[in-house]
Amino acid sequence: MIDVVSGEYLAKNINVSALDGHIVTLSMLGGRYCSQVDIAKLLAKRLTLSASTLRNRSEDYKVQLVASFINDFYADLVDGRIQPIIDSVYPWDQVEQAHEKMANNKNVGKLVLLVS
Repeated sequence: MIDVVSGEYLAKNINVSALDGHIVTLSMLGGRYCSQVDIAKLLAKRLTLSASTLRNRSEDYKVQLVASFINDFYADLVDGRIQPIIDSVYPWDQVEQAHEKMANNKNVGKLVLLVS
């Protein structure tokens, strides 16, 4: 699971993770603290929790990372073996409705804004 929200969502992510799952935290949009982490659930599910950031990485590292992603996953994306889950597509002038839907936790998947 790739988590860019973190904060209190970490506990929710632990709850829905599969046995032997791996949670990778890449950002802290929901805050840097989580007071509700149940370590027993981490242990029972044998979860791995990792954190990383690209902020302090070199440009060479970032270029290599993109190349690795393309090498490892691009064909799967093109062939449809990996598909993003898209909840809704909104024109840019409906950004407020999209944000409201997201803020109210009404979406399952990504909300896409079209810029034209």
